[in-house]
Formats: sequence, structure tokens, C-alpha cells
Amino acid sequence: MNCPASARPLSLLSVVIPARDEEACLGPMTEQLHLELKLHRVPHEILVVDDGSTDGTWEVLSRLQGEIPELRPIKNEGLHGFGRAVVKGIDAAAGDAVVVMMADESDDCRDVIRYWNLLNEGWDCVFGSRFVKGGGSDRLPMAQAQDQPRG
Repeated sequence: MNCPASARPLSLLSVVIPARDEEACLGPMTEQLHLELKLHRVPHEILVVDDGSTDGTWEVLSRLQGEIPELRPIKNEGLHGFGRAVVKGIDAAAGDAVVVMMADESDDCRDVIRYWNLLNEGWDCVFGSRFVKGGGSDRLPMAQAQDQPRG
């Protein structure tokens, strides 16, 4: 597979993060993502879609919005579900490229930089997978929970 020889540089990356009851990890994950994007000078917006949370997710997002100007919290007040939250985020995105991340910190923020760089080389789309060579799931909460004794 060959990449196109010439590509128009992208101007804004939209990171869409569907979230439901993620108050515990949204702060650290969003701050780390924003820091990584700033360090690599990636123009960005972070759209976190609160998909019907019953915990303090919206309050965390409201607080973070004051600290991270690139953060755009969105409340999904319609039908809920992962796919619907992703679509709501993509519909609200202003960027010319979109990355979808999980709110539970199972995605590595450094991968977003890799995706941005590949997209700027001219690729139409880029995917990460735990099922391809070099992929893994050691950061998934389920993998961490399996290492803990039951009781």
C-alpha cells in the first residue's frame, strides 16, 4: 500500500471521546491528552460527549473546560449509546481530521500523535488495533482487574 505523494496539511484535529460515568478518569486522561497534543504542536479540540452519566462526569467536564480552552464538553440528551455518542461528537467536530478515543484511559495519547502524523502524510484514515502485530491490551481496565484477587 502506498501513501499519496502529496498531501495538503491538516489544520485542526478533533478528538471525540464518548463518556458515560467516567468522572474518575476524565480529568487525568483529558489533561494528559491535551498536554501531549500541545507538546507536539498539534492544533486541536477535544470533544467529550457525556452520554447520560449519572455520576459527576458533567461537573468534571465543566471544571476542566475552565482549565483547557480546547475542551468542548457536549451533553447527549437524546438517545444514549456508544455509537450515538460518537456520532454526536463527530457531528460537532470542527476539525479536518477526527480521532475517537475511549474515556477510560485504555487508549495511549501518544497514538493520537502518530495518527496525526500519518494523516498529514496523506493517508485517508488510520486505525489502531490491539489485534495487529505490536498491538496489545495491557492498558485496558479489564486487563488490570484480572490481575487482582477476587474476594
